[in-house]
This record gives sequence, structure tokens and C-alpha cells, in this order.
Amino acid sequence: MGSPTDGSTTAFIEADLKTALSLAWADGGDPSVIMMSAVNKKAFSGFTGVATRFNDVKGATSANIIGSADVYVSDFGVHKAVLNRYMRTRTVLCLDPDFISFGFLRAIKYEERAKTGDATRGELLAEGCLIVGNPDAHSKIQDCT
Repeated sequence: MGSPTDGSTTAFIEADLKTALSLAWADGGDPSVIMMSAVNKKAFSGFTGVATRFNDVKGATSANIIGSADVYVSDFGVHKAVLNRYMRTRTVLCLDPDFISFGFLRAIKYEERAKTGDATRGELLAEGCLIVGNPDAHSKIQDCT
């Protein structure tokens, strides 16, 4: 099995997001987190399902100018948009945090290292992995820009 191959890119559109959310929901998930790169976040902010925010401005107080979206409301719930600088620009993930956890393969252990002068040095050793309880509770939109 080789590594995944990128396909032709298409625009990140709201219909693709709704399809991804419905697929995850139909398989038992509640994808409350939508994780994306800055490129896709710009497109996402223009979607119609983005929750509207209002700020009251009274008297001489300064107003907040909101130019981005952090919450998306769909037929499948309320979803938090999370900007991730380490994600690929052509991928959007719809995640259900209830089905993601961290498991230790080797418990955290402190080991003392060589003493240098008055300083005592040590390190924490551990091994762990990401545990995905139900892979179908999540969805991915790929090859979008």
C-alpha cells in the first residue's frame, strides 16, 4: 500500500462541508470541531451557516469588529471552527472529540540524569498514541482550496 495521492483541487464549498458532517453524523458521530488551514478558513467565513454575532456599543466605548467565523450551525449541530497552522491547505477535518483520546503505551516515568554542579537534571519518559474510538464518527474533505 503506497502513500495517498493528491487529486485535482476544487474550491472549498459549503455543500461539501454539509455532506461531510452528515456522513459522520449518520455513522454515530457528532463532529463538533471543524479543523482547517488559514486558506480554507477564509472560504469558511463566508458560508451561510456561520452563526451571527452582535456586539452592543454604548456611548464612548469602542466596538469590536468581527471579520471571521468561529461557530457554524448546521442540521447536524453546532460546530466550532478551529484554525490549525500545521494542517495541509487542501484538507478540512470534521472531528468528534468524544471518539478521540490519548493512550499511554508506557506510563510517564522520571529518570535522573548526570549531576552538573548544584543542578540535578532529569527527564520524563513516556510513550503514547492517539486512540480513535470510532473512525466513522469523523469525516474529511480533501483536495479543497
